[in-house]
Formats: sequence, structure tokens, C-alpha cells
Amino acid sequence: MKKGQINQIFIYIMAVIIFAAIMLYGYKAIHNIIVKGDYVEYNNFKKNFENTIENSKSYGEINVKSFLLPPGTSQICIVDLSETDTGRINSSYTSAIVKDAWEVRAYNVFLLPAKYDNLLVEGLQVSDAGNKFLCEETSPAKSKITLRFEGLGNAVRISKG
Repeated sequence: MKKGQINQIFIYIMAVIIFAAIMLYGYKAIHNIIVKGDYVEYNNFKKNFENTIENSKSYGEINVKSFLLPPGTSQICIVDLSETDTGRINSSYTSAIVKDAWEVRAYNVFLLPAKYDNLLVEGLQVSDAGNKFLCEETSPAKSKITLRFEGLGNAVRISKG
């Protein structure tokens, strides 16, 4: 091999390395933008949900509202933490999320799969077919739920809309 040919091989190798670095950087940048966009949609859901609870507390006020769930959410579970009868936990629904919510009492709104933070919303009661929790399945295409909010004065009762 001649000296010029060896230099040309190094140029090709450097070009491949630079191209790979640019592609990797571009992939990471696009991925970060998508993740941040999902987080913005989660914050919009959280803010809308909390505002609806706060605005629905007046006694006798009834609101039916639809919410867009953040991307990737397949289920939302809302648990009534005022329930103290743990016998209801095993009655008809055995989700570990619901059981943990009653035991720990740190969160009462869960978006599944657990990609986003759980929420603790004060003044929340659930009334769904005698249960003290509400779990609503969604599909990636639907990612929208409709809930009914009934004001109780100092709390809000939630049921399927």
C-alpha cells in the first residue's frame, strides 16, 4: 500500500465515526423531545384533574368532564382513601395498586403502566357500583376518559361518566 492510500483509509474511518456520533446525538435529542412532550401532557392532565376536583366541591354541583390521558396510559385507577373497611379490598378487584393505595395512603390516582407520577388529590371520594375505587381501561387510540363529579361540600364524589 502506498502512503496516500493509508491516509485515505483513516479519512473513511473518521467519516464513519463522525457520522455515527451525529446519528447517536440526533436520536438522543429526538427521544428527549418526545419524553418532554409526554411529561407536558401528563402535567396538563394533572392540572385539569385537580382543577376539576377543586371547582366541583360546591354541594350539589355536578360536572361531567372528559380528560385526555398522557401517552402510553392504558388504565387509570382512582381510590377512595376515606374507606377504612379493608375487607372491600379483596371483594372483587385484586390489583396490587389498589391494595397498596389503601395500605400506604400516599396516593389515590394512578396512571398505568407506572410511567408517570401517582397523584394525591384531597377531598376525593369514589362511588362506582358499591366499590371504593374506580379503574377505567383505555386504549392507545382512545386515551380519553369521561368522569362524573358530584360536589359534596368539602369533597367530590367521582363515578364513571
